[in-house]
Amino acid sequence: MKKILVLGGATTQVPLIRAAKEEGLYVVLCDWTTTNPGIPIADKHYQVSTLDLEAVLEVAKLEKVDGVISNSEPAMHNVAVVAEQLDLVGNSPLAVDILDSKYRFRELQRKCGVFFPKSSEIESEKQLSESLRGLRFPIIIKPSENSGSRGITVAFQNNLKEIIPIFEECRKFSRNGKVTVEEYIKMPSLYNVGGDIFVHHGKIIWDGLATCIRTEVAPMVPTGKMWPIYENEQHIRIIKSALEKLIQESGIVHGAYNIEGYFTDADDFFVIEINTRQGGNDIPQLIKEYCGIDMYKLLVTTAVGNDEYFEQVIADEFTKSKKYITNYIVFSSRDTIYKGIEIDESIQSMVYKVIECKQLGEKIRHKKDATDAVAMIRMSFDTRAQQLMFLQDAEQLIKLNGGGGTNTI
Repeated sequence: MKKILVLGGATTQVPLIRAAKEEGLYVVLCDWTTTNPGIPIADKHYQVSTLDLEAVLEVAKLEKVDGVISNSEPAMHNVAVVAEQLDLVGNSPLAVDILDSKYRFRELQRKCGVFFPKSSEIESEKQLSESLRGLRFPIIIKPSENSGSRGITVAFQNNLKEIIPIFEECRKFSRNGKVTVEEYIKMPSLYNVGGDIFVHHGKIIWDGLATCIRTEVAPMVPTGKMWPIYENEQHIRIIKSALEKLIQESGIVHGAYNIEGYFTDADDFFVIEINTRQGGNDIPQLIKEYCGIDMYKLLVTTAVGNDEYFEQVIADEFTKSKKYITNYIVFSSRDTIYKGIEIDESIQSMVYKVIECKQLGEKIRHKKDATDAVAMIRMSFDTRAQQLMFLQDAEQLIKLNGGGGTNTI
């Protein structure tokens, strides 16, 4: 029986652990807690921090694992180091670090000739003051290493006194203590590019690409996803070309990656980032519901050197029963108490799953980042027209009980 090492046993890792078990793999888990939900599912648990490289390496060598994976962005560097040192399937640490650093990723875009905004990476007030002189406002201030849309702010005026507190708050969310400041490229549409891709042996599986839904309120925070991607054929070719260049030049050769990007007013495709993990909010499960491809299975099987399922997907050797799938994320427009959700009768037959992220009676705040999600509404439509019609009227069709509005001011 082959062994796979999973770094992290939190809720987001549970589907990976289950997928590995379903494939007959022996799961070794590193997680510093004793209570995370993945621990009882794994075959063996070491109470080791996923960020403790020396300890993780020791476990990997002791257990003689055949593969190593994670769905935690902070752990991906150590995943790469273990894979490299034990000659397992995986990426170089350098390749992972390039994608994990927002500033180094901008340098990668420059090298590839892919559109990107003027930016700089800073870690002091002096550097902040100097960088502001060379940037055109508005600007976006974000943690250089982070995920989940946390700590991101748009500053519209060059007022150092007002920007310093934003900079200091932003640093708290950055794993390396650095902040990326760049010119803000306005999103001309609230429908952007998102979803997941899978990379292996120089080949890319594109089926997970989606359209990311945003709103005027906190546009940095996605309000949902819909499959298939809502772009014309020329745009899809541009998207694939840009991503292929970035993946190849970065040195990435394996794994699942979450994509964020959009087309500018000038029709340039701006790749905001390529995250070194699968997307949150159950994106891999939604991809499976859309087209049948199991992204978790792809990751665990290829990590231990079994390419059979990957080759089937590449060769399109199974039926992709594609549907029009929407994951609509409900946020509140003000600070209030959660009293439940009301879904209009006209769309109830299209709703196949409701996931409440908050408990009844719990305090909820107005939309600031992804952690403020109140609920996720999963819907399946027969046609694209139905899907788009729902999005036009979503705020009237899905409401919070007791007022507060959803995703609006």
